[in-house]
Amino acid sequence: MKKPSEAINIVNLDYLGIVAGIIDEMELVEEVNKQVGIRVKETLIPI
Repeated sequence: MKKPSEAINIVNLDYLGIVAGIIDEMELVEEVNKQVGIRVKETLIPI
């Protein structure tokens, strides 16, 4: 196995509601949906 050249830092976001609100205000969701599109028949399965 190769060693990674860069370290990955993982940070917990304890204020997800605030982060979601800021993302919503910035209209990032709409912009991503324009670029990627929306698939209506997707199903989420918990692991």
